[in-house]
Amino acid sequence: MSQEQQLQLRQIDHDLKKLSSINIQKPRTGWINTIRTAISMSTSQLAKRLNISQQAVSNLEKREQEETITLAKLREIGEKLNLELVYGFVSKSSLEKMIQERAKEIATDIVMKTNQQMILEDQKVEYRKLEKAIKSRAEDIAKKIPKYLWD
Repeated sequence: MSQEQQLQLRQIDHDLKKLSSINIQKPRTGWINTIRTAISMSTSQLAKRLNISQQAVSNLEKREQEETITLAKLREIGEKLNLELVYGFVSKSSLEKMIQERAKEIATDIVMKTNQQMILEDQKVEYRKLEKAIKSRAEDIAKKIPKYLWD
């Protein structure tokens, strides 16, 4: 992995970590309905702002709950409510750690297949040496990030 890639990965990890500390849950009725009712706006009033029917607003609220609404539509509604749509992913771990874990899976698979062949040839390798080989191979894979990493 190049220094530029490492820097980019660390910057993204940093941003994702900030997002994960927010920990906001989507309201059960969805954001549109929750905000609309919190500011005492009726569906007909929101419909007028969006230049659509009252039924269409109800459909939008339903689509948000079902998670079938588009980001573009959420952004448009947000603009009419003087709100900004914030969109992103919250990482369960760091991206670097994801790469390292996947590299270890691949390295384990490679080393264990090789070890199986060696066992068949009556050349069994010690467990400690296997662990060392897996660790070394995983570090190499994580450093290079080959195209097959996510196959």
